[in-house]
Amino acid sequence: MSGYYGDDEDERRVKPDEDDRFSGWPLDERNAQHAKDFAGCTKEETLALHRKGAAKAASLVRGFSDEQLEKRGVLFTDAPPMTVEQLIMGALINHTDEHYGSIRKTVGK
Repeated sequence: MSGYYGDDEDERRVKPDEDDRFSGWPLDERNAQHAKDFAGCTKEETLALHRKGAAKAASLVRGFSDEQLEKRGVLFTDAPPMTVEQLIMGALINHTDEHYGSIRKTVGK
């Protein structure tokens, strides 16, 4: 997930705008393209991509004001509106933890 937070387009989409909304992105298509683009990555390359994306995401999150974190908007059409803080907790923290758990289970740790 953190790989998605490395470009300016995603940064604009996550930052709430003056209309108190933030726009979604075609998640399934992005995941499929990301898998194709990075299918041949080594472990080292994967970790470097993760670290770069995580640093970018952390920098972005640290820059939010309390007011921005409280803004609510529709991100996914099949989910209720959420605040920027809820998006951060759900996508950057909880979802990432789910991936780590899956990786640990796969490698037996």
